[in-house]
Amino acid sequence: MNITLRTLICICAALLPLSGANKAPAKAPPKYVVSGSISGMESNHRAKVTLTSSGKPDRSVTMAADGTFTFRNVLPASYSVRPSHTYYSFSPTFRTVAVTDHDATVLPFNATMHPSKKKK
Repeated sequence: MNITLRTLICICAALLPLSGANKAPAKAPPKYVVSGSISGMESNHRAKVTLTSSGKPDRSVTMAADGTFTFRNVLPASYSVRPSHTYYSFSPTFRTVAVTDHDATVLPFNATMHPSKKKK
């Protein structure tokens, strides 16, 4: 049997789709936004807000001057959201939020300044 180079190329080209070489690249998982707000803080104070989920690294952002916070590029999962600041306590201390197939909004937190930090 005499196989020419042209015949060999045709045979290889016909087999490539079977080997997975022409598969479309896997789609990246969808990413969403988690946002919320904190009330009761003086405008010159900014709380740190941390987003945590089992098996994922913690992420932190600082709230904006208007009391809002936003986490971008969040993968679907269940998360805990926890604000923190040296001079304040928060109610509740944390909230849970489930990111499924859309952006998620965390119910508001209320900040109370520690009595020892209030101006007299």
